[in-house]
Amino acid sequence: MKCEKVTHTSGKTPVERIRYHFSNKGTKRLKLRLITSVFRPALKPGKVREFKVKFAMWFYSTALVFHKVEHQTLSAAMQLLTPSSVTPTRQQLAGPYLTLVMTRFQLMLKLSEKLSTVATNAWTHINDQAVINYVLLFEDLTVFLETVYTGSTSHDAVFLADDLSRVLVKLRFLTVAAVVTDKHRHKSDGLDEDATRTP
Repeated sequence: MKCEKVTHTSGKTPVERIRYHFSNKGTKRLKLRLITSVFRPALKPGKVREFKVKFAMWFYSTALVFHKVEHQTLSAAMQLLTPSSVTPTRQQLAGPYLTLVMTRFQLMLKLSEKLSTVATNAWTHINDQAVINYVLLFEDLTVFLETVYTGSTSHDAVFLADDLSRVLVKLRFLTVAAVVTDKHRHKSDGLDEDATRTP
C-alpha cells in the first residue's frame, strides 16, 4: 500500500527510484589505476628467449668481453624495462648462445650467396585471429621467417606492402629476387609496386 502511494506521488516505480538513486545520488566510484601501471608485468618466456638470442647476436657482433654483460649499469637499465631478468649470463654467452648464434651466422653467410624468394601465407587462427606466415625459399632450402598476428587489421595490399617492407629490411644481407603472396587480387591493388619502394 505504501509502495503504491509513493509510486502515485513520485511517478516512479521502486525499480526506477533505485536506478535514479544509483545514477544520480549514489557516491561515484573512484577512478582506479590499473595494477599494471604499478606492478609492471613480467615478459613471457618466449619473449625472454627471443630477446636473449638477439642480445647475444648483438653482443658477439660488437666484440664485447663476456664479463661486460654483468655490468651494474646494464642490469639497472634493464630493470627499468622489465622486472624479470632478461640478459643472458656470462656462462650462457660462453656456452649455448655462442653455439646457437654461430650456427645462425654460418647459415646467414651461406644464404647470402643465393637468390631467394619471400612467400607469404595469410590465414585465420583457430581462435579467429588473423595470421600471416613469412617463409624464405631457396633452390634447395626453405626457411621459416616469422608469424605475424594482425588482429582485426585486414590483409589488404597496403598492409601487406608495409609489412613486407618491414620484413625485407631484416633481410638486407640476402638477395631477394621475388616476393610471392597468396592473394591474387593484390597484384591489381599495387602490391607489385612494393619492390620500387623497398631499399
